[in-house]
Amino acid sequence: MPSVTIMIDGPDGVGKTTQLRQLATTLTDRGYRVYVTRMNGGTEIGEALRHVLLADYDRPPATDYYIMQAVTAALIEDLAARRAEYDIILVDRSPLALLAYQVHADGFSAEVAYPAVEQTLGQIAPSLLLCLSTSLETIMQRMAERDNSDHFESQPFSYHERVMAGYEAAEQRIQVTMIDANGSVDEVFARIMSQVEPILPVQNA
Repeated sequence: MPSVTIMIDGPDGVGKTTQLRQLATTLTDRGYRVYVTRMNGGTEIGEALRHVLLADYDRPPATDYYIMQAVTAALIEDLAARRAEYDIILVDRSPLALLAYQVHADGFSAEVAYPAVEQTLGQIAPSLLLCLSTSLETIMQRMAERDNSDHFESQPFSYHERVMAGYEAAEQRIQVTMIDANGSVDEVFARIMSQVEPILPVQNA
């Protein structure tokens, strides 16, 4: 059976990683071969570059953009190989994050980034791209409750406002399925599963 690729995105603190883990467990329990990776990492070189990206170095927006492009190039090649081994590939984040963070929040060129993101999505060809959404107040509260924060999470309120506006702008140009992330973990997961169920590979009896 052909594999499917599902990407789950949204601002920091929206709960995407929790939902992705629950989705991986549920699908594995059903007998699917599931591979879990992440957009901002996912390979040996990608994880090394991720440490640089999340560190609190002072740098121009173009630096983060090109680091992410390097991470993405390695991930695209890795995903192409994984499709032969796995039924379902789950990806934490998507190219939408580059638009939200590097373009709309940091100020990198939209004219450069949007075509690159569209090309990346064409190469990955996700079967489903989900974006979780909740209020900025909820997101800030969740991040405040964490024990540690990285370069992006530690940014001021105004930065996260721009991130959320960036996701909203990206959704006007990129085909994405929005998921209401308000409510309990199980309630949000039920909404995700309602979108995932129709695209799951047919299992052999």
